[in-house]
Amino acid sequence: MLKKEVQTLKEIKFLDNEGDLETFEKIINKLAYEEDVNLIKDLCEIFDDEVSSIEGLDLVSDTIFYISDRIGKRKGLLELLRGFKLMFPHAEEWILIINIRILNSEIWTKEYKRAIHELNNSEKKIIVDILEEIKSYESEYIEKFNEIISELLKK
Repeated sequence: MLKKEVQTLKEIKFLDNEGDLETFEKIINKLAYEEDVNLIKDLCEIFDDEVSSIEGLDLVSDTIFYISDRIGKRKGLLELLRGFKLMFPHAEEWILIINIRILNSEIWTKEYKRAIHELNNSEKKIIVDILEEIKSYESEYIEKFNEIISELLKK
């Protein structure tokens, strides 16, 4: 049933039609109370940099953090990290926004670094590549990105 709801969100994410935002909000509010860690990766598939109205995607981001907070930050962040590969390159800006949100919180950054160590080597490589790409044009967070990349490269 959750797959159907996530599919509906994917279909209306551009909020082109009257009532789409209301439908989007209704579905995302329902999903926010789920405790299925796999839902986080499914939600990652909704992000798209071509969406001009960010209201819906902001709700998706908030929902990912809300679910993660409830099921355990590290567990949620681990699924989010794994979900980044589903977002790249078509939602690169959203990966940046989500990483900045994490890096602006000491608590989330601490759990992010812990989650990184649970990734396998190929998953770490994907995250390093994504962060290196983002870092190349986001100078304000270079030091923090380098810190995360350093954690990723530790064995």
